[in-house]
Amino acid sequence: MNKPAHSGYGSFLEGLKEKIISARVSAYQSVNRHLVDLYLLIGQGIYEKVETAKWGEGVIETLAADLKEAFPDMKGFSSQNLWRMKQMHEAYRGNSILSTLLRELSWSHNVLILQHTKTTEEREFYLKTATKEHWSYRELDRQIDSGLFERFMLSKETKGLVTPQKTLTKRLISRMNMPLISWD
Repeated sequence: MNKPAHSGYGSFLEGLKEKIISARVSAYQSVNRHLVDLYLLIGQGIYEKVETAKWGEGVIETLAADLKEAFPDMKGFSSQNLWRMKQMHEAYRGNSILSTLLRELSWSHNVLILQHTKTTEEREFYLKTATKEHWSYRELDRQIDSGLFERFMLSKETKGLVTPQKTLTKRLISRMNMPLISWD
């Protein structure tokens, strides 16, 4: 395609491209936040019904089928995912910091974190790090599988975990009832 020789055309085009990309990212993030909010709302409703009305697996199966029928063009309403919505609500209810953080990641990211972490601290670590580093689902999965949180926690505590060689040598000599030679 022939490019116009008009002055400033190239920079104008680059500016438009940046604005288009920025708008697309912003739209995606907005849709994602609304979807996570919807799923948390559904999870809260299911949680309340299970607790108060003693709904069980059969009711959730029926609910999933009815939602799929009402919204055939939407994915995400399987009975398994409805249970995940309830679990997500349970895991984050009453924790405003984490509730806000999880809205910054996709539902898939959040499910991965929920299913592969054991503590609130670990969830918070992966929510913050994945958001800050803009990790893809695969990268997040890789980091969780590699035990990044555990390695990070150990690296923060190295002073208490590692005894200096000098101290170990002194202890060994004292146990052997040998005279202590000054190392200083």
